[in-house]
Amino acid sequence: MSNLGARMQNSEYQPWHLEFRPQTLLEVSGHELLKRTLINSIKLGRIANGYLFCGGKGTGKTSTARIFAKSLNCLAFPKPTVEPCGKCSNCKEIEAGINLDVIEIDAASNNGVEHIRSVIETAQLTAVNSRYRIFVLDECHMLTRAAANSLLKTLEEASFKRVVFILCTTEKDKVIDTIASRCLNFDFIPIPQSEIIERLQFICNQENVEASNSALKAIAKHSQGGMRDAIQNLEELALSADKTPIESYMVLQKTGKMQNEDLMKIMDSVFSGDLRGINTLLLKSHQLITQGKQPKEILEQMLEVYRDLAQLVILIDNGEKVDPESISLLSDLNLEYLTKTAASTSWRQLELGFNAIERAFKEVSLSSNSRIWLDMLLLRLAKLGLF
Repeated sequence: MSNLGARMQNSEYQPWHLEFRPQTLLEVSGHELLKRTLINSIKLGRIANGYLFCGGKGTGKTSTARIFAKSLNCLAFPKPTVEPCGKCSNCKEIEAGINLDVIEIDAASNNGVEHIRSVIETAQLTAVNSRYRIFVLDECHMLTRAAANSLLKTLEEASFKRVVFILCTTEKDKVIDTIASRCLNFDFIPIPQSEIIERLQFICNQENVEASNSALKAIAKHSQGGMRDAIQNLEELALSADKTPIESYMVLQKTGKMQNEDLMKIMDSVFSGDLRGINTLLLKSHQLITQGKQPKEILEQMLEVYRDLAQLVILIDNGEKVDPESISLLSDLNLEYLTKTAASTSWRQLELGFNAIERAFKEVSLSSNSRIWLDMLLLRLAKLGLF
């Protein structure tokens, strides 16, 4: 039995994205400049009143905020540290989200001026058992204008020497400029696939889960730079796989993606210029929808192939050699197949195909019968292949 199965039978179980959260800034995946800046500010004792953490979901904003809070308030050291112990009462309470001096607020549902006034009143109180009183405002872009202006006055107050505000947002452009300008801004960019794969492999080793390299790569790719999503997908696949190794086809099934064989059949029919291929194309489309594949997912995979083909067509048209070491592919199709397909098409055909796929995205999003629009797109692309 895997460690996961054993723990789920008792009260020790925690979802993997919580259990394997980083505990120090050095353990945070990616974000090297951000980590170095926060570490140096702790070492030098230069702690600002306001921090603005911006980035997509699952990129580590809340985890980093909690680690920073532990670093500032760890009781095992006489001053802030870059390596909080994780064992003192403050560290444990901050990790659990129940510390009296580290207050996490969902600004999406507590976005009124009355909520911020309550925060300001609390900020004026001395910390109960910590060096700093810290407020983490998640989704801070959801604050009303009045609430944001009220918070702005607090950020400008020089009297709050031992108060730190950490504002987290997935939409930086919606945060008012005056607040952003009074905070230290940190951008949480998508985490590189290589670091996500490394973390997933570490978790597999810890949990006695077998997963192929191609499966981990597929999980990392689907997460689009979000570590939390990647770990959640790995755990769900581990549960469904039970004692069998996790393979890439399982990842594609879970995420609604096409198998490479199905994708190649569609591409062959689209670019063949053979009228008989059109019937095969529509049949394959019907089979994929019947299997639960979503038209948008199919379109995204096709778009990746078109992008790879466009890159190869430019090289071929310029008479350059296709070097596997210098080619960056988005799709999972092998380079040999893509190169062969690129040699039989043209830039114009790909350009028209791009436009057709872009239009199909809009039509699929608005239509109650997205399958019809998928079929129409495939017919349009096949029609382009006849010329």
